[in-house]
Amino acid sequence: MAHLSIQAVSKSFAGKPVLQEIDLEIAAGTLLAVLGASGSGKTSLLRLIAGFERLDHGRICIGERLIAAPSTHLAPNLRGIGYVMQEGALFPHLSVAQNIAFGLPGGAKAHARRVGELLELAGLPSIFAQRAPHLLSGGEQQRVALARALAPAPQLILLDEPFSALDAALRVETRSAVMAALRAVGATAILVTHDQDEALSMGDQVAVLRAGRVVQVAAPALLYRQPVDAALARFIGDAILLPGIAKDGLARCGLGALATAPGGAEGRVEVMVRPEQIRLVARDQPGSVAACVRGVIFYGHDAVVTIDLADQAGGISARLFSRDLPRAGDHVGVTVDGTAIAYPAPIPVLGLGLET
Repeated sequence: MAHLSIQAVSKSFAGKPVLQEIDLEIAAGTLLAVLGASGSGKTSLLRLIAGFERLDHGRICIGERLIAAPSTHLAPNLRGIGYVMQEGALFPHLSVAQNIAFGLPGGAKAHARRVGELLELAGLPSIFAQRAPHLLSGGEQQRVALARALAPAPQLILLDEPFSALDAALRVETRSAVMAALRAVGATAILVTHDQDEALSMGDQVAVLRAGRVVQVAAPALLYRQPVDAALARFIGDAILLPGIAKDGLARCGLGALATAPGGAEGRVEVMVRPEQIRLVARDQPGSVAACVRGVIFYGHDAVVTIDLADQAGGISARLFSRDLPRAGDHVGVTVDGTAIAYPAPIPVLGLGLET
């Protein structure tokens, strides 16, 4: 598998920019998850890489080979790219084996051997080879689609929201099977998705697109813990954002005085913590802030507890283990585990005692 380089790529449709100055580097053998809301440009980016659209500016290279530039457009079938679509797009009149072997050179014996290898790789039994696609579940069809994409040993695999049509349980199972298959062949791959859990659990790196621009590229843990702005914090998982004042690595807000991560904003800020950082303690514990439990939503493995802070309008949510949960109406103390992130405030915040 090869390294993919995307340099200053831009694309407009009917004069409207959909991608602007995209720079991405995907190392050989890694999976980049491209995450964004509908209309952010993520599928357009995939189509430019695949060769289904021509770029306006910039260049795309697979390894040392230039495949796209304003004056260069290598045909899709010459790019050495495998493509897995949302619905799998299997040929309904062909068997599973015929779908996987479609377009492969060689004779029937070579095809049968390759099909057997790929079915095993995709976690499917060999008896599936002669089945028709409509006899398979949605998740099984997606695994066959991946096997077909891997059959010619492409340099790059593109996955266009391949799990979006599956129910929740099947989505997790199919994701695991697809990841195992990609890892087994050392594939270089790009997954586009609007699902944060999918991006964070599958990507070696995650690139977030917003309005056609790359907002941040980072390892999943770093992206979740240190999003570059408040809007991204809200988009990646659940976030608690409170007005505050920050100075010298300390932010004062409705959750008390919190240590902030290096490089954060100072002065009037929005203070961000995650619900799982919230700890409920005895109401008189030193360093805690007073709060009252508004409600508890139990999920089995954990629970979301909504609490009202004494000095903060509106409630916040804490995500807690499901043992020894409080009840609505309980008065508790609240502390924060770890550091907060301070972002520049969108509006003035007054009356917190540290105005600058």
